[in-house]
Amino acid sequence: MKKIAVISHSGGLDSTTLLAYKLDQGYHVLPINVNYGQRNVVEMVCQKNIIDYYKKKYPNQLQDTTVIDLSSTFKSFEEKVEDFRNNGFNNKNLEELNFYFPNRNMLFFALAGVFGEVYALAEDLERVELCLGIHKHTTYKEYWDIKPEFANAMKIVFGLNDAITVEVDAPFVDFTKEKIIETTKNLNVPYKLTWTCYEPQEKEQNLFVPCNKCDACIERQEFAVNTIPDINEYFVEIHN
Repeated sequence: MKKIAVISHSGGLDSTTLLAYKLDQGYHVLPINVNYGQRNVVEMVCQKNIIDYYKKKYPNQLQDTTVIDLSSTFKSFEEKVEDFRNNGFNNKNLEELNFYFPNRNMLFFALAGVFGEVYALAEDLERVELCLGIHKHTTYKEYWDIKPEFANAMKIVFGLNDAITVEVDAPFVDFTKEKIIETTKNLNVPYKLTWTCYEPQEKEQNLFVPCNKCDACIERQEFAVNTIPDINEYFVEIHN
């Protein structure tokens, strides 16, 4: 029976490695990309480039990306989100989480669940996997919705589905970035096509490079230095 995996694919290192991992396992992959009004549009360009790359390698396994645009939905409280990002948090539990977006991975799982179940029912399939590339962070405080407890809770929730079998897979949830790269190095993931930086820098007109200063850049460099020393030497061109 055809194996289906719905992957929330951002264009980042982790979700791209997950994409390669599932394709290598023989899954038919349905990527979704959620626009919730995030500031980093560079990553969204990279997401398309990566799918184009893997479509050539796995033309019969990889579907086109389904883009779910919720930017207008979240527009109504965009100013509030920007305010607590720019002016700091009053809640001590959220200190140092400058790129936190409430319930982001819960949202991704819910949307993947809708999309995956509709696809499975339409194709008369009895099972679908919902996959997310969440993993351990050690250079900055972890968000609550990337922890193993969160992944396990999602397994319980989707296990309640009595229409079809919905399984949750977060294979890297206990891995650091270093372990993700080391464990999957045989997949030859095109990391130069991925984007990690939170603060893209426009080096030239329409040419963006990572800042190499934000938490995400530091983490990417520290954990890849022994395997891919030049992992932060990448760029993306954006054409209007």
